Amino acid sequence: MSYKHLHKMAFLSTLCAWLIACQPANEPISIEQKIASNAQNMQVTYQVVSNTSELDCRTDIAEGQCYQSQLELIFSDSLPSKGWHIYLSHLSPIQTVKSDTFAIEHINGDLHKLSPKANIVAGETYNISLISAFWSVSKTDVLPNYYFAYDDNKTAVIQATQEQFNPGELPIIPHAGSFTSEQQILRNREDNSKRYDAEFLYHRNQKIQQTTALTSQQYAVIPKIREQHIDGTNIDISNGLFIASNISDTYPAAIELIQSAGVSLQENGLPVTAELNDENDKNTYSLSISAQCIEISGNQASDIFYGLVSLAQLANQSQSIPSGTYVDSPRYTFRGVHLDVARNFRGLAFIETLIKEMAWLKLNKLHLHLADDEGWRLEINGLPELTDIGGYRCHDPSERTCLQPQLGNGPDRQSNTNGFYSVSDYKHILQLAAKHHIEVIPSLDMPGHSRAAIKSMEARYFTLLESGKKKLAEEFLLTDFNDETHYASVQHYSDNTLNPCLPATFKFVEKVLVDLVEQHQQAGVPLNRYHIGADETAGAWHESPACKQFIETSTQLNSTEELGGYFIERVAKLVQQQGIIAAGWSDGMREFSPQTNEKMQVNVWDALMLQGHKEAQKFAQQGWHTILSYPDVLYFDFPYAVDPNEPGYYWASRATDSYKVFQFVADDAGQNHRLWQDRQNRPYLAEQLNINETEFEGIQAHLWSEIVRHDDVAFYMYFPRLISFAQQAWHKPEWQTQVADLKDEELKQKINQQWRAFSSALVSKQFSRLSKQDIPFRIAPPGAVVQQGKLHINHLFDGMQLQYKAPSGEWQTYLNPISVNQPISIRAMLPNTQEVSSVMTVNSTNEVKRGNGE
Repeated sequence: MSYKHLHKMAFLSTLCAWLIACQPANEPISIEQKIASNAQNMQVTYQVVSNTSELDCRTDIAEGQCYQSQLELIFSDSLPSKGWHIYLSHLSPIQTVKSDTFAIEHINGDLHKLSPKANIVAGETYNISLISAFWSVSKTDVLPNYYFAYDDNKTAVIQATQEQFNPGELPIIPHAGSFTSEQQILRNREDNSKRYDAEFLYHRNQKIQQTTALTSQQYAVIPKIREQHIDGTNIDISNGLFIASNISDTYPAAIELIQSAGVSLQENGLPVTAELNDENDKNTYSLSISAQCIEISGNQASDIFYGLVSLAQLANQSQSIPSGTYVDSPRYTFRGVHLDVARNFRGLAFIETLIKEMAWLKLNKLHLHLADDEGWRLEINGLPELTDIGGYRCHDPSERTCLQPQLGNGPDRQSNTNGFYSVSDYKHILQLAAKHHIEVIPSLDMPGHSRAAIKSMEARYFTLLESGKKKLAEEFLLTDFNDETHYASVQHYSDNTLNPCLPATFKFVEKVLVDLVEQHQQAGVPLNRYHIGADETAGAWHESPACKQFIETSTQLNSTEELGGYFIERVAKLVQQQGIIAAGWSDGMREFSPQTNEKMQVNVWDALMLQGHKEAQKFAQQGWHTILSYPDVLYFDFPYAVDPNEPGYYWASRATDSYKVFQFVADDAGQNHRLWQDRQNRPYLAEQLNINETEFEGIQAHLWSEIVRHDDVAFYMYFPRLISFAQQAWHKPEWQTQVADLKDEELKQKINQQWRAFSSALVSKQFSRLSKQDIPFRIAPPGAVVQQGKLHINHLFDGMQLQYKAPSGEWQTYLNPISVNQPISIRAMLPNTQEVSSVMTVNSTNEVKRGNGE
């Protein structure tokens, strides 16, 4: 936290104390003043106690699993027993509250309300014991911005719970307690996870480093070029490149990437030509580099674009490029990046940077998740409430001006987590993506995950009804007020599912879809695919009078369980009638079999540890556009490491780093059980399938944003994993064609050889580019052990600068093992930059006894 910010907090705290002290002796201090003082000065600590203790858990949720935590409150000023509440976000529903002084009520989603049952005494410590569903093993489970609400919905955020964030650093949740014991780090008694401490990392890295490294030249371009024949000479480009105007006018985005690589464009530079040739294989480009010129040819415009991108990478920050010929084509035609902007909003600048980095890595599909329970982020003409209300979360219990707070965003409408894209913003995104040969696939999740739409249309209804416009009010009303169904979604909402039995539901869907199509047309970028969502509809509609009547009169439906498939099929037909491919998540798409011959896109997000590869094969054999979205390896909102300080959810994987993504066997995904353990670090078995006739259209990397409140954190979660992902999406390595025939150790050796070459190129070229572009990325911390009194340090990536520091010393470069007799701090640094990893500590008194860290 900056000095300026600390000075401001100290001033506010002093001001609150001064205002209270200056009250005349005969005038009582108001509750507003007391709350203002408490908001600035009270102490809050949320401490996970145990995930593994025997507890009285509810059996109807989370498979009977729960954890114990403690909320400690110390108020700076006394407060009465009524007239105020504290609202807080808590990811899992609180089942049991043990306190004589406070009650806690679950409102909806993760929002809870703490209310006093007695007068509050200043300076007294109040410990509230909690039992909650599931588990909590990460500091990012603890959400920020607890706040007071009082006196007709006035609010004050409690400073002790405000996130401390400096650009370029991970945020600090100040009230999140420590995670030191196994009871806090393991999710349950069956969990065998090992914390990624310095010793663990050292032994993991050592096994990789023992493999002979291959030359990193083969990864001069990432993703790796399919065929390259280099003649051993380098061509001088110190005078730059000469690119004719017909190329620069047709491929302006590629030219910008070339310039961003430090290459100048000069009339006396080495000439570059580009030619479209029908005789070239589709999706293939060739690149020929000689002292006379550079020639690029391809079958279509995207082929030329990728050839120019490869040229940019070959010339990246260099005065010469290797002479030779290159022929290249992608492994998958669909190379997708998913970005959730619904839970927490990302601004235009972030989207612009992401698009450019995707193009640099030859990724070609941007799946924009634009609407969910927590937000609607796209302006729709004629329905301003969707963004005026659904685009914001703030403290308004009526939800007439905004959605209720969720995910720790607090009561402020101006929070950076709020916002939406105007029609002109979205047009800009579409056109920028198209220039970079990236297709935008919008997603407005339905029928579940639709609370933002439902509440926005409710607000519209009440506003119009109060104006006497009942018919207009009901036109897009998505709520059956007589529905008494009690259900809880996966994210603990009781009112987030569109009702498929209301005619207004499909009128709303059609209105949104038609406007979306028009926005694409006006941008000059046709809508080719639309993602319905279609997942996680949990138990809704059973007591809806509208649905009971609908089923009674239907000749096709017999129960409410069939309504999900009915909704998806009907919406899919609306989409397909517009000439658009309908897409959805695999759990929803399993609910119906379309009666048309139209191919659907399905994102298979079933976990590999639960045989998700079998589901992928089923969809592929139906002829559907099958996109692999396995969360075990392709969800980048998961942590890089088993470390409570690493941000991320972890329901399918406790650790997904760049090395794991690089290992991923996509086509024959059942083989991954030979390389990885499950989410509890236990072996899992995978049924082996005949994959010879199975074709997947592609793979997709995902960033869900529940705990991602800042752009810097979003970049950190993407990079460098997205580079390993791009390598997998574009290039199929030779070892993956042999995987079924290789013994486990042979397989790992081949992977490690390639990894060392790949990681060396990452450090020398890709990381350096990210640093120069001022894009935050994660540098993995080093591993270290003390053996026979000497400190040994290593790293997952070849080429990193390793450093160590004694408690009272300065950072020094590690070259060889050194003698130590006190705790030592270690870190990794990207050479010639100030980019560093997190700091690890090694205790010199503990000699290593464990064998391999796995």
